[in-house]
Amino acid sequence: MKIQNLIILIACLMFASCEEEEVSMPRASFEVSDTEVSVNQTVTFTFTGSDAKQIAVFTGDEGHDYDLREQSNSGLTMSKGILTYSYKKPGNYKIALLATNYDKEGNQLLESKAEAAITVNDTRTGLSVISLKRDTYMKEIQGDMVDEVILFAVPYKIRLNNRDIAVNLTKQRIDITPVSESANLWMNDTEYAATANYNLTQPLSLKIRAGSGNEKSYNLLTVNYPVFESFSINGMEGTVKYDDFNFNKTHITVTLPAGTDTGALVATFASADAQDVTVNETAQVSGLTANNFAQPVTYTLKNTVASNDKLSCESTVEVSVVVAP
Repeated sequence: MKIQNLIILIACLMFASCEEEEVSMPRASFEVSDTEVSVNQTVTFTFTGSDAKQIAVFTGDEGHDYDLREQSNSGLTMSKGILTYSYKKPGNYKIALLATNYDKEGNQLLESKAEAAITVNDTRTGLSVISLKRDTYMKEIQGDMVDEVILFAVPYKIRLNNRDIAVNLTKQRIDITPVSESANLWMNDTEYAATANYNLTQPLSLKIRAGSGNEKSYNLLTVNYPVFESFSINGMEGTVKYDDFNFNKTHITVTLPAGTDTGALVATFASADAQDVTVNETAQVSGLTANNFAQPVTYTLKNTVASNDKLSCESTVEVSVVVAP
């Protein structure tokens, strides 16, 4: 009799335990802070359902597509019913929220799904990088952008293998990286190509069209770093050498007869590009201004773009005087 009572008691406890472990069906529902956003804009997903021990959000973009779960796409787990996210590419995405409930042993698993749609726009028409490729220059030359104007400052010549080689501006490749990966580019109304050669002796127009259809145009201008076409002291013409790596720097050496006093020498020079010529911020006048050439003297030449006074470039010319023994 006692054994029978014990069996009945155990059965009752097991039945009660089973009743306690009964798993309820979760209710999946959620809210989206905004259903039309821009690329990189933060979106908040808030769980409004119930009876879920785990909540995963499939945002619908690459790597998180609910329909591609068998291809290693995964959901993002909510923390305390909240998930913040930002989309990297424009498009129309299907959001799926999967609410899951289960028992302690994991024998019972119940799931419920809710869906929503979101539109991600890309209105960005900016530039991350624009530069001249290093085909000729041994390094890329970055463009200087002010408003919608991009200025390339380039040397007349570069120093290569101990020789000064003239730069050919009619065949230049341009490296352009827009802010938006989905943007399309045109150069003078022709589709941009990274391998194409562009003539920088003429103004160029760059148009960027964002994924949303927004467009923005930039004007590309090119100027040469100003140099001295001629430079002489006491009638002795200087020898010019371009810098090996600093494209905005040239060197001039003037050899003068023995016994020349270098303390106050007047240089005669000409520069078609330089609007301003200074030494230590003191304006220089060809044939009038004297300088002490006991040590090398650095001239600063400034070139301002005629069509846009916000754009300018500067170069330096280091002049050394050598007195013959």
